Amino acid sequence: MLSAAAALDRVADHPAVRQVAGFEEYRTGPGLPVKAGQVAARFILHGPDHPSVLRTAEQILRGLEQDLGIGLLIGEKD
Repeated sequence: MLSAAAALDRVADHPAVRQVAGFEEYRTGPGLPVKAGQVAARFILHGPDHPSVLRTAEQILRGLEQDLGIGLLIGEKD
């Protein structure tokens, strides 16, 4: 279940983020249940090279895990 205080501000405000597909697009949101493997939200990053984009994604995801109250995975091939 997503935290009652779940928010995507950390992603939307990050300078490397080009687009956020938020809770509305995936019918998720604060306090709502999510299943393992279910998409809760997505974001698109831009960076100088692939390794730097992956590092940035990992940093963002670790913070989002705390904000959302769930474990997250990089959807690098999506």
